[in-house]
Amino acid sequence: MKRRTKSDRQAPLFWGITPNQLVGYNLWRARQERGWTQSQAADALAPHLGVRWTVAQVSAAEHSIDGARIRQFTADDLVAFAQAFDLPVTYFFLPPSPAASWSKVDEGTSSEGLNRTMAVMIDLIFGDLNEGAPQVVGRLHEVMRDLDVELYSAAQRQVFHLARQRLLAIVARALDDIAECRKSLVDLNDALAGIESDVTEQLARTFPEISSEDVAALLGRGQDVARSGEGRSGAAPAVPKGPERSGGP
Repeated sequence: MKRRTKSDRQAPLFWGITPNQLVGYNLWRARQERGWTQSQAADALAPHLGVRWTVAQVSAAEHSIDGARIRQFTADDLVAFAQAFDLPVTYFFLPPSPAASWSKVDEGTSSEGLNRTMAVMIDLIFGDLNEGAPQVVGRLHEVMRDLDVELYSAAQRQVFHLARQRLLAIVARALDDIAECRKSLVDLNDALAGIESDVTEQLARTFPEISSEDVAALLGRGQDVARSGEGRSGAAPAVPKGPERSGGP
């Protein structure tokens, strides 16, 4: 068995940055994308946080990425960020580039190792196709089933559209697996037919008195035995007993 080298190993989750550092980094990115100053960000956050952060607090939260002092963000903070910047909560868990200066990914890490880690992170953030995403869809339907469909907002319709696309992707993957299995079975059947033809031809050459009809009959008999379950151990089938009597003949 080949031993994995250091470069083959999976990179650390979120490139070695803690989830709280990641939130601080994305808070900074969201502010940059809006073109806001830290004071403007504090103003936008105030209605959703219930208090107004000072510019120093906004700066300290953003600098969590540096690792000197990491703010412990709460679920309330995340929802406030999402509302203030008009972004989904998942945005604040998206990782930076693995080549960023604060990343803790070894320079020698292979592309394969980076890809494996990125796949894990994507499943954590958005849900994997097999388990996480279907469960989220189920919860959404559970929460929204009592609402009037005609009154769904554009955002709600988009969520259901995305959920539908994820489900279709699951179905497509399952159908692809079925198609692949069917093709394998067809190939196996063709291979067995070729073996049967070769054996029949070889028997006809070796034993001229045995015809192809004889071989076909024997093959048919073998299939019947396999279907009935006889001949597996050579034992005779069990004979069912009649009801036992009590008190003598």
